[in-house]
Amino acid sequence: LDLPMDVRRCKSRLGPRDHFCCPGYFGHDCFKCPGTVDNWCSNNGRCLDGLFGSGECLCNEGFHGTACETCEAGRYGKDCKSACNCTANGKCDEGLDGNGSCFCQESWTGTWCESKIAPDLCSEYNGGCHAEANSGYTGDGNLCSPINRCVEEVNGGCSDFADCIVTGPNERRCECQVGYVGNGVQCLEKVVPPVDRCLEDNGGCHPKATCKDLHFHTKTAGVFHLRSPAGKYKMNYTTAEAACRAEEATLATLSQLSDAQQLGMHLCTAGWMDGKKVGYPIRFPSVKCGDNHVGIVLYKDPVDLSSPYDAYCYRVRDVECECGPGYIGNGEFCNGNLASVIATNSNFSVFYSVSSLNLSPSTSFRFRSDLTLSWRDMEYHISTNNSLCFYEDLKHNTAIPSRLGFNLIVVIDSSPLKLINKQVILDWDIPANNGLIHIIQGPLRAPPAPVMLLIIFIGGAVAGVAYYFLKHKNDAFRFQYFRQLAQLVPNHSRPPNHAHICTKSCGPRESGYHRLSSQLCWVFKQN
Repeated sequence: LDLPMDVRRCKSRLGPRDHFCCPGYFGHDCFKCPGTVDNWCSNNGRCLDGLFGSGECLCNEGFHGTACETCEAGRYGKDCKSACNCTANGKCDEGLDGNGSCFCQESWTGTWCESKIAPDLCSEYNGGCHAEANSGYTGDGNLCSPINRCVEEVNGGCSDFADCIVTGPNERRCECQVGYVGNGVQCLEKVVPPVDRCLEDNGGCHPKATCKDLHFHTKTAGVFHLRSPAGKYKMNYTTAEAACRAEEATLATLSQLSDAQQLGMHLCTAGWMDGKKVGYPIRFPSVKCGDNHVGIVLYKDPVDLSSPYDAYCYRVRDVECECGPGYIGNGEFCNGNLASVIATNSNFSVFYSVSSLNLSPSTSFRFRSDLTLSWRDMEYHISTNNSLCFYEDLKHNTAIPSRLGFNLIVVIDSSPLKLINKQVILDWDIPANNGLIHIIQGPLRAPPAPVMLLIIFIGGAVAGVAYYFLKHKNDAFRFQYFRQLAQLVPNHSRPPNHAHICTKSCGPRESGYHRLSSQLCWVFKQN
């Protein structure tokens, strides 16, 4: 029978006064025991129920409370079986949700709050010490020892190439090792004073060239500062790399910039360096430049690669060669006039010129050969224009007027080969100060000239005498005929044994060296 107010009463048919309470209910009116239905005393104890019960919960060991809902003092855990071990100097984290840890009172410490903490005399007014006092010692107050920075920090905060020397409590001195320079915190390899490379073998330049050691004369070991045309601090890392490449240089490394600093470079201007670094070289201490640091002032890594700075470049080329007066070339080679270029090349046929190849009837060419070339043959190779004809200007069927009045015809049968009057051009655009040299496969022969019968007769007689003379006497006034090469040679390979003939040029042109305005030489080499 369910009744209001959680009162359950059972009646007997024997009479109105005969009844008893259901389990979990107690007293004459059957009041509910502590807890919830079927969870009396939180299931952690037993309720004194029944008609004559008091409704009190008899808790199991470790539990406490009206409904046995919590642990006894000093116990913790869901079963309240674990006992706290804290001393009187601490409070235990007890109860069903506790973990038994101890919360110590002030001045006590330890797992169980068993240790007394020495009074912190410095907690108030810094113990009477100066607010910035630094004794240089460490310890717990009872035992103090001097701080050794060389041990407390990696090498005392000195460079990897420095020795850390203790000079007092929490004090040290950094000294760069032999072969390194710097303030000890930054040690860079000591630069060897440069030697002028031009003093030995003219720096690799041609004997007729002037040599200039760029690294030696600039006094910065090849390093130079580069700023954007747009102004100061306008280049990110990528544009700085490109700007150096445009100057035939690369971004300078830390070591290269250090060499330049030791040789005299001093700039309070941040610039990109190789390795995505930013810094600048300082030779004299300055508060505004590097906070009195001397050496290479480096920005902290990593640096944002989009940040704008200048650049420090390293010139890859260390020697500059420039041909002297009367010579032409890039300095690594220097050519004089056509005659000297051909005469100094042992692969070219030997000839002698009275007027530096300004052809005239008095000019004599002599090839060591059995083939005689007439003066008309020589003139056939001279164009009527007093300007240059570069190889790239030679197009198919281009007609180059010769001084004889006959044209030299350019033929391109199959690219990239070009022929001049059926002779293959093997090499080209060899400069001289008064023209160009082109190498061809063999000599050109002039067309026969119209003559009168008398001249033919006289010519025949002269030819007979000349034949007899040449047959019985060997001399230097002979020319050699050179057989065709078995294989054609590509541009600028210059195989041995080809020959040459000289001609003036075919069109105005500015060369990469100087303006050439005299002659063009067609050359074939010796066998």
